[in-house]
Amino acid sequence: MKIFSSRSVRYLPVILVVLAAFLFAAPFCQAASSKKSSKENRVSSAKISKPDYVRMTRLLTSVNYFRQVCMRDYRDALFLFAEDAAIQKFRIFDEKIWIQTAPLAGWSYFMSVSVHTVGSSGSNHPLVSFYNPWSDVFLLTVWDIAGEIPRIVDAEMILGDWIRKDSVLSYTPAWLRSDLFKPAALGMSLAEAVKSFEYTFSDVSADNWRHKSIVLSDQRLLNDVNYPMIAVRLYSSLKAMDNFRFAGKNNPHMESCRNKTIDTIKSAAQGRMTDLLQSAKETLPATKKILRNMAPAQFQSMEAVAFVVGKDGFLVFLVPVYDASGSISLFFDGQSEELRLKRMDVIDYNGFYKRGQSMNKTPPKNRK
Repeated sequence: MKIFSSRSVRYLPVILVVLAAFLFAAPFCQAASSKKSSKENRVSSAKISKPDYVRMTRLLTSVNYFRQVCMRDYRDALFLFAEDAAIQKFRIFDEKIWIQTAPLAGWSYFMSVSVHTVGSSGSNHPLVSFYNPWSDVFLLTVWDIAGEIPRIVDAEMILGDWIRKDSVLSYTPAWLRSDLFKPAALGMSLAEAVKSFEYTFSDVSADNWRHKSIVLSDQRLLNDVNYPMIAVRLYSSLKAMDNFRFAGKNNPHMESCRNKTIDTIKSAAQGRMTDLLQSAKETLPATKKILRNMAPAQFQSMEAVAFVVGKDGFLVFLVPVYDASGSISLFFDGQSEELRLKRMDVIDYNGFYKRGQSMNKTPPKNRK
């Protein structure tokens, strides 16, 4: 596989932060332009009324805090925000999905890289999806917002394939299936998944949301097909990053790439972006401007979450621990010790979402 085709972990450190919740997330590429930018990981452009604005503010405050607590210990998050029925669903996920991974580590990883979106915002039981684009997996949560504190009353984990209504299921995440330039493929697949979720669950209730997809109401299909495929995808992502993190003399090329990645993050965090861009000569002019405007502090919490090995080099993806609304990719070419940074790209999820909205006004087919 060529990374620049013409056709074209470990889990993150777990630190609980005090969250200042905002209703709408600032695009990733604009985060550096304001020291007060939101760290919310919501991808959406849906317009809502003023009463719903108040409701959504309360909901998203809870959603954001739930995500942050999950990064430390998901059991605490469930204790704070989930009813017994939802807690039981998470026990099933632990048993069926986190087979080869400790659930504590698995949920920390999942939440740290996921973006969330709200469906049926006008309902007393809106759906909130947490989407992991690297593994192409959704966690769907149903929230009861009638009380003072929003609570999770139901939950499900499904493949992104079901949300997009793909004709064929695959063990490979959507962004890795095509020959597209991988940073673009990631942004496009995430935007498609989010838009498909919003369309499918635009008007549902706690009683009928599972009827929107055949897998949601078929326990046998969930157990025999959906959960095992999710387990493979998530484990593959975590195992790949473990291999990247602990690569040694038995894999000098990967070890060199890891070391170069660490050096790149350190240089950016020390304010030496100009020096990096002099090396990464193939970085697009618009991307250079964005990267130069990013504060060095933004790079201090960045971690590698995915990598792609191609005939022409290594592509490594970075995500800030506290802000999964976008990512940065680093392309290294060369051999082992001679690896050099050739190009950097910024993948702004909100940007891809909005471009997709303007290019395609036709909703996806409502197929079962």
